[in-house]
Amino acid sequence: MTRILYIDDNLAHLTLGKQYLEKTGTFTVETASTTQEAPAGSGFLEYDAIVAGHRLPGLDGIAFLRHIRSLTASIPFILFTGHGSEDLAMAALNEGADFYCEKGAEPATMFAELARAIPFAMARRPAPHAGHTPNMDEARGDRFHELFSNMRSGAAIYTATDDGTDFIIRDFNRAAESIDHLRREDVIGRRVTEVFPAVGKFGLLDVLSRVSKTGTPEHHPVSLYRDGRIHGWRENFVYRLSSGEIVALYDDITEKKKTEDFIRESLERYQLILKNASEGIMVNEMTEEGPGKFIEINESALRILSLARDEIDDLLLIDIDSPEIRARYPDFFDGMNRNGHISFRGNYVTKDGEKKCLAVSASQFMLSGRPAILSVIRDITDENKTELALMHANKKLNLLAGITRHDIKNQLLTLNAYLVLARAPRSDPEKRKDLLKNAEEITKNIERQILFTREYEKLGTSIPAWRNVQESIRQAAGELDLTGIDLLTGDLEAVEIFADNLIQKVFFNLLDNSLRHGGTDMTRIKFSYRETQRGLEILYEDDGVGIPQDEKEVIFERGYGKNTGFGLFFIREILAITAITITENGEPGKGARFVIAVPAGAWRIQTTCP
Repeated sequence: MTRILYIDDNLAHLTLGKQYLEKTGTFTVETASTTQEAPAGSGFLEYDAIVAGHRLPGLDGIAFLRHIRSLTASIPFILFTGHGSEDLAMAALNEGADFYCEKGAEPATMFAELARAIPFAMARRPAPHAGHTPNMDEARGDRFHELFSNMRSGAAIYTATDDGTDFIIRDFNRAAESIDHLRREDVIGRRVTEVFPAVGKFGLLDVLSRVSKTGTPEHHPVSLYRDGRIHGWRENFVYRLSSGEIVALYDDITEKKKTEDFIRESLERYQLILKNASEGIMVNEMTEEGPGKFIEINESALRILSLARDEIDDLLLIDIDSPEIRARYPDFFDGMNRNGHISFRGNYVTKDGEKKCLAVSASQFMLSGRPAILSVIRDITDENKTELALMHANKKLNLLAGITRHDIKNQLLTLNAYLVLARAPRSDPEKRKDLLKNAEEITKNIERQILFTREYEKLGTSIPAWRNVQESIRQAAGELDLTGIDLLTGDLEAVEIFADNLIQKVFFNLLDNSLRHGGTDMTRIKFSYRETQRGLEILYEDDGVGIPQDEKEVIFERGYGKNTGFGLFFIREILAITAITITENGEPGKGARFVIAVPAGAWRIQTTCP
């Protein structure tokens, strides 16, 4: 086994380095956090190599290197630091360091590089020193060759030929045999360009040539080697030994590359999903108090929650959850612990006071060893309104059907009575004529009710949605003769309300009512709107005769009126589906004035006009 002394002020690196190097099966490692803890004097000669950091308490790495070289020139020394620079590297090499390694990579990678460097630091330092016997050199050489043969990385030793344009393979370890599917005895003495015909295209031949001439170690980055026999991803570290031979240490990282590509592609898909998902997606820390800091949040979630990305840096999810949702945390935690996920609906209030109904699906998972929560949120405010509107419409339809059946049944009983009397023998012809006239009027009433139910049955059959007010008015006006009437809708072009598909019928019936009952002097009908504390009011005003004070309430009752008796009643029912109300407060003799009150959340102003 190769004995290593590892000195570092970073205790975590000492522990990890010892574990990693000893796990290879070729090293035993003794550690020290200061140079004072290291052996003194000739005690250093017990080790095959020394690895030391630079910022050490007491002596720094360079000063410690000088101290070692004052004792012996034979022990390989590797400066292993996370505080590197070109000046430090040159100083270390000038003072007699065999290798200079920076800690920049993640632990597995940097300790793997250190493990590759140690045997060749040993091979580069063969010269004896005072008190150092040939037997000790022979023993160290034996350990080097044992390490070379058994190390996990592939290793090949070359000598230059043809002025450094090609190289002869002098040794080939077991790991190299396994990686390249070759036998050592079949490659020793052969040219590298013969054994690996694509080595030039791969880029390694140029690296071998440069290191042979300059003696400066080089790293040939991860590249794909491919010839007619083998292919795979390789990473090479190339050094020149004191003998002039060139050593290439390499690993087959094909599986690692596949894993990295899979992870990269997975991350790209993950980012693609986050970016394009219409649902809000959030990842938060999970604490005992509830969902904590945001780890990830997509643009849809920011839009739904009405947040800006720079607002979430120091924000906890628990801070923006509504009191209603926070009150349900115990049930949520219980469900999460039992099932790993929960689904619920809850109300959310934005910083601007807008109320939203959210559907939430949340799952708990472990992220880097810590509990986290993945939440998918959807704004179902409009869906919720639609469900409530359809339920309301169905109730109204059922109620109307019952009332209509009752009314028609009563009128049929009266009709039957008139017909019985009209058929009676010896009935007075004049009375019979009046009876038949009454019967005819009843049939007309029944016909009007049936025609009305044909319209009413459409109520709630379509899903309520956002409707542009001005466009609905224009469509209604297009079905009427408004010759001589000035119709004004100027400031409604961007106003939308959440209403039943029959909203056009509302405006049609209002216009038709004015044309029928406004009088011959009526010349103007105006639509406008105003915002209120409770929502929005759409105003309908004409300059006709107006509505008498004692009729302002009864005009909305079923059956009241001079025509079918259903027009204004029908208007009220259509609007009520989405909680919109209508009243009349005009001044008799100066025109009708209807106020359509739209609740908050059921109206909006579109920035882009249709």
